[in-house]
Amino acid sequence: MTNKDLDWEGNYQGDRFPKGLLNKSHRPSVYALLVLVLAISVLSGLLYRAFRTNTRLKNSDIVFPDAKRIGIISDIHLDMEQNLTVCKRSVWPHLHQVVSHFSSPYGADYCDSTYDFVELTIQALFKGVSEGSSSSSSSYEMVLHLGDQVGHIIDGPAGTINAIREVTQLIQLYNTHQVPVYLTLGNNDVPYDYVQPRDPVTWYTTVWDVIVPLFHRSALQLTNARDTFTRYGYYRINHSPDLWIVSMNTVLLSRWSNVTQTRDLAEQQFHWVAETLSQARRSRVRVYLIGHISPILDVIDDDLTSNVTSMTWRSEHVVVFRRLLRLYSDVVAFSFFSHEHTDIFFASRDTWGYMSRDAK
Repeated sequence: MTNKDLDWEGNYQGDRFPKGLLNKSHRPSVYALLVLVLAISVLSGLLYRAFRTNTRLKNSDIVFPDAKRIGIISDIHLDMEQNLTVCKRSVWPHLHQVVSHFSSPYGADYCDSTYDFVELTIQALFKGVSEGSSSSSSSYEMVLHLGDQVGHIIDGPAGTINAIREVTQLIQLYNTHQVPVYLTLGNNDVPYDYVQPRDPVTWYTTVWDVIVPLFHRSALQLTNARDTFTRYGYYRINHSPDLWIVSMNTVLLSRWSNVTQTRDLAEQQFHWVAETLSQARRSRVRVYLIGHISPILDVIDDDLTSNVTSMTWRSEHVVVFRRLLRLYSDVVAFSFFSHEHTDIFFASRDTWGYMSRDAK
């Protein structure tokens, strides 16, 4: 067969061979085959990428030379009325129900923490500081207290501030190396759960005077932090020349709070966060955001048999927070929240605008 035996479409003009590969009747099959080959190639590439990613995530030998060792404590829920054999349940639907149990410093299931248990916990936390003090790479650089020092069954300003004072004194007692402890307020750290204090300035000032020794900073260094905390319950502290701690008052953002009380305060807080992050960018420093109530999901065992998940912030606040994290992704190094009483991590899809959820 010669070239002149083929027409311009590649069809053989004689009877000896079937029509050419590029004949109109064969083109759909050829195109389908090409699409199949392309799809297999793309799928293979994605699988290989997933394999490589999974391999990296499983590698426990990765070392970050500039990593910081951070101690984290949260949701202590100290119940000062509890003794070794009697406590009150701290979960629905049996809140305040009296429970008798075997003598133990650890209390009983579904009750808040005894004083002895809280002391043992704080002692164990700062024992890690003492054991690592001989090596700067293993000692804590800071401790983050992510809120809810106060038990669920404690109501009223006197009982609440007393529990906060007791926890603060225990931290001071065992924090012999004076590691800075940065604290954020939980929903149980206000006089009535999730409720904005009747006199916010008086309440926040009282709390500030109790917790200020934990920061191990001079009064001059804490001037701006004191100003915002005593009015609104949030603050910023310069931990080092290249790192700021920004503590948010997430009670103002919770879906359980009174929206008529907190709407304007929540908006004002976001303006403050945005300005703080903008200033951090101009100053070329990184930021750790800390708060108590997480902005993504709440994991609660309401009926003690099944997990129920729901949003913990009002949806409009979640949207604003996601935008801030996207806008200042070069500034916010980590965000730490608690509230769920579980050690979990949530990572959400960047393409949806969700932030990763750290230190649960």
